[in-house]
Amino acid sequence: TMAYLLLLTSFLIACSCNGLMEDEAGKFDFTLSSAGHGIDGVKLAQRSSDGLAVITSSSHPDSSLLRFTTREDITNSGSNFHIGTTDGGNGNPGCYVSARSIASGDLVWRRDVCSTALGKGSINSRYALYAPSSSDRISSDKFYTLDIGGTFSTWEDRLGALVSTRSALGEGVHVSDLDDQISPRILAAGPVIAPVYAMKKGGDALTFEVQKNDDLNTTQIISMTAKDMLTHAGVKPSSKNEISVARFINMASSTLSSDFSSVILIAGWVSPSENGQQFVTSLNQMAKLVIDLEGGKTSILSQLRFDISSATKLSPSVNIATTKIDASTIIYFRTNDSNNDVSNIMAINYDQQQLLHFSPDTKQGKLAHMGSLHPKWTLLHSIQLINDIPIDSTKGTDSFTRIKVTGADDRYPITRHTSAVYPLASMKQIHPTDDKDGEETQYDGLVACNGIFISFYHDTYYTFPSPYLTEEENISNNQTGSNIIRAFHASQGGEVAKSLPVNRGSELNAGPVIDAHLLQCTSNYMETLITSSGGTTHLLPIKFSNNDQGQISSVVVLDAWSAQESLGSVNSAIFLDESHSPQMADMTEEELILSLTFAFRLQMQIQNLIDFLTGGIVDNFLSIIGKGTKDEGRSMKKKQYYFGLEKVAVLLSSPLSKVLGMDTGSKGNLIWSIDLNPTAQWHKIVHGASTTRSSVFGQGMHHPHSHELLILSHTSNAVEWYCIDGLRGHIHSKSAVSISSPVVQVLPIHSHGGVGSKCRQSAILLHEDNSVSTVPNSPQSLNEISNMLSSTNGIYVHTVNKKTGTLASLQINLEEDKGMEKSTTEFIGESVFDPELETILSTSYPQRNEVIQSPATIRGDDSLLLKYINPHLCVVVTQATQKYVDLLHKSNKDMDVSDLTQRAFYDALSSSGAAGVGNINSAQKKKPLGVTQANNIDMKDDLDSSSSTENKAIPTLFVNLVDTVSGRILHRVSHSHLLPGSESDYVTTSTPHVPVVISENWIIYSYPDIKSRRTELGVLTLHEGMIEKRGITAFHSPEQQTSFSSLMNAKPIVLSKTFAVPKPVTAIGVTNTRSGIASKNIIFATGVDGGILVLDRRWLDPRRPSGTPKESEKKEGLMQYMPLIPMSPTMIASYFYEVSSASKIVSTAANLESQSLMLGFGGPDIFFTRLAPSRGFDSLPEDFNKILLLALVFGLAFALKLASIKSKENMRKIGWS
Repeated sequence: TMAYLLLLTSFLIACSCNGLMEDEAGKFDFTLSSAGHGIDGVKLAQRSSDGLAVITSSSHPDSSLLRFTTREDITNSGSNFHIGTTDGGNGNPGCYVSARSIASGDLVWRRDVCSTALGKGSINSRYALYAPSSSDRISSDKFYTLDIGGTFSTWEDRLGALVSTRSALGEGVHVSDLDDQISPRILAAGPVIAPVYAMKKGGDALTFEVQKNDDLNTTQIISMTAKDMLTHAGVKPSSKNEISVARFINMASSTLSSDFSSVILIAGWVSPSENGQQFVTSLNQMAKLVIDLEGGKTSILSQLRFDISSATKLSPSVNIATTKIDASTIIYFRTNDSNNDVSNIMAINYDQQQLLHFSPDTKQGKLAHMGSLHPKWTLLHSIQLINDIPIDSTKGTDSFTRIKVTGADDRYPITRHTSAVYPLASMKQIHPTDDKDGEETQYDGLVACNGIFISFYHDTYYTFPSPYLTEEENISNNQTGSNIIRAFHASQGGEVAKSLPVNRGSELNAGPVIDAHLLQCTSNYMETLITSSGGTTHLLPIKFSNNDQGQISSVVVLDAWSAQESLGSVNSAIFLDESHSPQMADMTEEELILSLTFAFRLQMQIQNLIDFLTGGIVDNFLSIIGKGTKDEGRSMKKKQYYFGLEKVAVLLSSPLSKVLGMDTGSKGNLIWSIDLNPTAQWHKIVHGASTTRSSVFGQGMHHPHSHELLILSHTSNAVEWYCIDGLRGHIHSKSAVSISSPVVQVLPIHSHGGVGSKCRQSAILLHEDNSVSTVPNSPQSLNEISNMLSSTNGIYVHTVNKKTGTLASLQINLEEDKGMEKSTTEFIGESVFDPELETILSTSYPQRNEVIQSPATIRGDDSLLLKYINPHLCVVVTQATQKYVDLLHKSNKDMDVSDLTQRAFYDALSSSGAAGVGNINSAQKKKPLGVTQANNIDMKDDLDSSSSTENKAIPTLFVNLVDTVSGRILHRVSHSHLLPGSESDYVTTSTPHVPVVISENWIIYSYPDIKSRRTELGVLTLHEGMIEKRGITAFHSPEQQTSFSSLMNAKPIVLSKTFAVPKPVTAIGVTNTRSGIASKNIIFATGVDGGILVLDRRWLDPRRPSGTPKESEKKEGLMQYMPLIPMSPTMIASYFYEVSSASKIVSTAANLESQSLMLGFGGPDIFFTRLAPSRGFDSLPEDFNKILLLALVFGLAFALKLASIKSKENMRKIGWS
């Protein structure tokens, strides 16, 4: 009987362990790659020279336009919706040019075309791209880029290979001389390419390059400045403006022919306005330069000013000589008028109300008022020439006959930018036959091919929660609408177009179209790439059907593939456990304790046996011996679910106002998505509670496994919220609450509302005026908050004001029988960082729901080093201001140090601690019970080994440990990260990125030490004290504190050390396991090679001795301290995957203690993998011989049976003998 039980047990155990081993060796590691265009999306799309890929870029499609890099320009350029600023995030468009396969949509290559870090990570990280077509008499298998640092590069378009690179800056011009508020530009006309760079003083400058037909190498021809050109042409800045800067505006061929024997360069004096807009006072402030390129040589044919008489008028009320022009909208082109080449200038006037079209050659022009263009527009946004001649046509490409005008329509909750088409001759809108007057004819996106126009218009806007509706009304008002695709044929110069029926061969699941790009155009086929709201890109093949007369009768639109580009701007993510039932998520701690009874476990074992027997004996047996099953995918899914490896990652893209659900068990399949309000100032995911009540149950606590989460969107006058099922994306409820003061802090609350409750997840909102509100304002959440307020600890919140440099701690008080709107806050304390002396860069908090297995570290001599565990710890990273650093450096050299103010601050910079202010007596310290004084124990070695190894340079970067309940600074560490300069000995570079992670009593951060030209890791460990080797025995144990108080406990003892790593670090994470038993690994994301590295935490222990380790230190596993941390290829968890510029790393636990799941995101790529920090100690190894195990079990059972029979025979013989 025992043998059969052993055999059955081995069946069950083998089945449990087998599922884990089949998915080893990276089988479930995956990476999701985006094009990396961020919030700008795809602004330029063009087929590669081999026709196999589509090249996309976030650079403006017309690289010659004068673009001004402001926040509004980045968020609104080319967009249908007015998108406000977002809460942090990674909406930065970056410097990426990418290529996707035309056939599948897979990313073929992606290149960072910026050669300098100048401006990266800020709103000024911009570049210009010029991709010539086959008709430009230039090699069309290349594209050209110019970054904000003045580096001009040539790239091959099939593989994205770098062909050449050079500096476009003139002699004596430094990168620091460039004006980073002006986007880089490339002027191009056929074989002539001119990179333009803007200087802070002197305006624009450029360098001409010409490519010969028989030579792929470009040749530098001439360099010049816009100021010299305007001066030689006799154009002076207007005396009416105090500030005028010389700018290059455009370049074009001097004739309509394709020989490009000469080119025309346009320049003008540009002036800024009070609102930041740039304008040209009049056409008299512009001039043109004609350059002859015959014979490969250059000569200046003429330099002429646009001398427009003040009598020249476009209408009786408009004088063209005094009309201000928006400099960012000026375009120059040539047309054929009675077989004569005529130059044309089009632009939008300064107040964005009129469209100007003027010919300097004929001195004639037109003026179209906004009302005549479209009666519903409130502003004109941009103009674009339309050349719908086929790409394979042999005709010239400059015979423009139509223009597309984009205007702003503010009749909707979100300002909408729509477009319409107009003939150049009449400027009367072209509209289909079914639009009688064309008043409402406007499009979100538009492409043209052979006179066929394909338009996209979203019929219904997204409806967002309203504070004036109930939850039920908000849920019912959940229309998303669809894109109306229309086709019409416009004859040459005609105003009324013939409508064509459209057949949609597949469903286009997309939001409103932001941009539409024509990729291919033939007589019966066109191909377009569209970008919809939320960052989704679609490739649409469009086929034309002809009737018997050979005329186009209908249009068929297909959706070939789509790519979710919002994955490249994810700034927040959480894991949800799909294997955890919602019923267990609703249990309290008491119910969880009752579920651990013997009867409950026996019931679970019986159910597992039934599932094993009914699940298919043959399949289970094949799974046991590792031979696979008929439905291997389903079997693997079941095993992942059993081991807790099945997770759903909820991803938030604040820049693109979108939240997505990703199934990690199916290699990153996106299972749901929700679009949020793009006008919101920030978005936030709220899940679980602020801190765990107990770590007894580890990851079994109810709120870490709750499937419900809250999505908050903060607008100017309301907070919109969605309560959703994070596993399936189902919206349980949604609404909005009006606010009179901005929200400055969000405190998550999880209530026990029962399965039938609408939403168990809620949040407390702290406003700028210290008022408090709750979302959702349900009885369950109010009851949970009342219970927390009535507890001994109460509810504490804090605010961080970067402008004033304060971190203030507050306590919430709620009067009985009154709602949260009647609650009050009491000031507890605050820490002040004087903004004139130092600025707050970032704040970091401990990982919520982290399981701490032991409250002490066992030293090699069996003494205990007690951990300082503070759930209210906050790490505030600050940087000294340049002004004060200069003063400090000057005072060190020749200033009288009797200035107590400066001397005190310098001492504070160099010291390791500073007290906060408030109603906390910082002098009151309570020694932890049972802890011996540090100086009475041999702790000197640890303190000595953690001494700082930095030099005595002026400290400029500070890491501050602040208690958010008491508001006091617990510890302060300083570093020097400034570089010697010319004006003073130290000048700041770009704002440093300082990733920080807090785990248990460890704080690990990274910063660039520019002086030593390397990345350094700072490590702090916090301790309460020590207990001697015999401090705890069977007969004696010290008195211990069972609770922690931020108001009463003493400051921690801090051990610190710095390490150097050979690669830059963009993000830091730490592995989490179910019970906290497995050792901790630190996860790093590197920005150079795009890798994810995993390092054992013992490498970073600040207690590593400087000298040869003692015997007791060897027992503890401490190695001798070496500043440089080696990074070998075996530490790379991302294998051959490229994970570029990941800015955040999150991890979660599985049901197996040995396994930890991590997700890296924040850059253009998302990477997921499974880690085993202490190896698979709770599972069989991958090469375990399961067949041999079964053979041994059967052999032992057979041997036991034979031994039993033999024993009985021997006993029988003995009995009869």
